Amino acid sequence: MGNMICKSNLAEIQSLVQIKSLRKFKPIFSQPKWIINNEFVLKVWGEDQYRHYEKEHYMLHFLSDKLKNIPKVKCSNFPYILMSKLSGNTLNDDWHKLSLSKKECFIIQICEFIELISKQDYSSSKRIFPKIKNWQKWVKDQFFSNLDIAITNNLIPKSEFDELKNVFLQNEYALKEQKMQIMYYDIHFGNFLIENDSISGILDFERVDWVSIDYCLNWIKRMDSHSEEYSIKKDETSIFNLFKKHYPSLFEFEHIEERLLIYEMLSDLRIKINKKKAS
Repeated sequence: MGNMICKSNLAEIQSLVQIKSLRKFKPIFSQPKWIINNEFVLKVWGEDQYRHYEKEHYMLHFLSDKLKNIPKVKCSNFPYILMSKLSGNTLNDDWHKLSLSKKECFIIQICEFIELISKQDYSSSKRIFPKIKNWQKWVKDQFFSNLDIAITNNLIPKSEFDELKNVFLQNEYALKEQKMQIMYYDIHFGNFLIENDSISGILDFERVDWVSIDYCLNWIKRMDSHSEEYSIKKDETSIFNLFKKHYPSLFEFEHIEERLLIYEMLSDLRIKINKKKAS
């Protein structure tokens, strides 16, 4: 099934929505989507991605009466969710056109949404969001698992393998501090729609988990350092510093630079592996 929608699922959708037009597009770092009648978005996961589907399905329903600017589910049946299409342009497309005051306004709104999502009562969803007891161990396991995959598949040379391993071991002490909560941490501008000076839509709830709150800083920092990954036209504005100004608690870790270095190395490995899978 992979990135395609099967005929039986399409027939289910057709029974609810008369499909007059169907247009496929590939968002940044997300599953393939189809626009139906310019009214609905059809999002499809691969057979091995049930957890991503499950989290998005849960969050869209859970937040439906708490946030007005998230998609409404029309129907769902793994591997797909059919949801309403929200209006607006993605923030990454328009970022370079905005004044500094407008940019700051949108960052403030994003911070408010992230806080609101984290402050909800998730006590009945322990199965969906299992707690990570030891953040240092979790990150270490993730890092070395991805490092092994990268070297096994010849995605990095042996010299880089040794270097990455040594850098991690020299800095892993920094991960002992943890401030854990359920968080929407996939904070890049392709996940936010804007319209009339407001965030008109929040997209993609696959990456909501019980994590250390600074984990999201990896994605925020990469929008500055790897802007091409996120289709952002680079300008003089530091996205990282705007978040630091308006969401300071994310940065209040004793060894924040070392932590961010580790997150970046982990992210780089995952991107290499995902590119290999997609090729």
